[in-house]
Amino acid sequence: MSLDTELLRTHVPFAELDDADLAALVAASELVSLRDAQLVLEEGGAPSEALYVVRTGSIELDRDGEVFDVLGPGESFGFPSLLSGSRPVFDVRAKGITSCLKIPRGAAERILGSGPGLRYLATGLRERAALVERTLVTDAERAIETAGSREELIGAIREVRATAIALREGGYEAGPIARAIAGLLDAGTRRALSLAILAHGVPDVAWAWVVFGSIARREPGLAPDQDHTILWEGDGSLDPAFSAIAEFVTETLSRAGVPPCESGILATTPTWRGPVDSWADALVTRRGARAKVAFRLAFALDARKVAGDLRTESLLARLTDEVLGSDLLWRLARLAVEARPPVGALGGLVTERAADGRRVLDLKLGGLLPVTDIARVEAIRGHHSSTETHQRLRDSAAVGVIDHGEAQALLEAFDTFLELRLDRQVACVRRGLPVDSLEEPAALDPVSRTRLRASYRVVDHVQERLRREFGGGRFG
Repeated sequence: MSLDTELLRTHVPFAELDDADLAALVAASELVSLRDAQLVLEEGGAPSEALYVVRTGSIELDRDGEVFDVLGPGESFGFPSLLSGSRPVFDVRAKGITSCLKIPRGAAERILGSGPGLRYLATGLRERAALVERTLVTDAERAIETAGSREELIGAIREVRATAIALREGGYEAGPIARAIAGLLDAGTRRALSLAILAHGVPDVAWAWVVFGSIARREPGLAPDQDHTILWEGDGSLDPAFSAIAEFVTETLSRAGVPPCESGILATTPTWRGPVDSWADALVTRRGARAKVAFRLAFALDARKVAGDLRTESLLARLTDEVLGSDLLWRLARLAVEARPPVGALGGLVTERAADGRRVLDLKLGGLLPVTDIARVEAIRGHHSSTETHQRLRDSAAVGVIDHGEAQALLEAFDTFLELRLDRQVACVRRGLPVDSLEEPAALDPVSRTRLRASYRVVDHVQERLRREFGGGRFG
């Protein structure tokens, strides 16, 4: 048995291969000698064409001159980029005189597709993804938090999308990427608030900057918009001071590529900001159809404080009590069933013609939004305060307001929509197209298409249950 065969024999995923398969793998491999500091893979460069195994010496993974991992004999690299076709997210270079076995694509795919290979991938990709997240997110967060001027901050926030794409290419799932986007936008908002307060001052009262929508739920895609308000203790005489802060933050985020909410749910809208004691009353008693009140409440019930020392927990509890003590729960339930999934009479998917001629499905309108609306209704009925869709469904199942099987099916459907939306949006960015959530089923692989069809059917089934439970009728 050769030295290379003995090396592979003692390391996963090669350890379970028999002698003949190991010998064949070594025979198919190329021995690569590397000088000190020689680059093997370049961050953002061409995807890896092979699976590499360190034979002697060591390999460093670094970014911007900072070393994040060192691999020794028997350890592998290059497989995330090889399998996904994505650009490397680290510079991979030799540390000292080093040699590697370079296993070509065909042989690498065979070994990585085996039982031991799949187990190795499951562990290795999780570890590498965690390393990628720490690296990319920490760098982006540091750039935001240390921005010394408004223009510098705008530039740092603009890089959030690129960070999210790099996370995807590093093997990260859509859910954690969405939370990373939300966290970075939170950091950008806090830094913008700091700069606004330096420029305009702030009244000496407790206040809170509160976000709504997908950012509040920590579920944004690559093109979220701004939904927020600012609340304070005191009276309306303080409005001019807080209005100036709101204008500064909203304009900063807008210039950084995060557009304002088209419905005007913004701290710059006078009817959305105000003293905390009167804000909730105004929210549920403002003139207009009860359907519009329910629409506003659907946003408000997702509220999450990003900055400030004003406590908001009792405010949200008060809104929940208001919903449970009126017909507003029925109206929120009606909101949850109005956006219908594109499921036809025979269970197939019904596409629409997009402006570019493609036959598409709207992953947001018919998928993500109904699930978030359903989860909100069940959270209210379950009297729990979680705002993220995943947690709302798990908590609702735990207290018995929704069946465990139904909750799990909704969670899996939600994740499917998140994954496909992210891939569609990354593709839009790569092609220089406006970012949207319009997926073309015919362009999906058979497994993804089957998952998508099943996910829409789950939403359709739960909506039918809500219709039976809450009764028919339309908004007045």
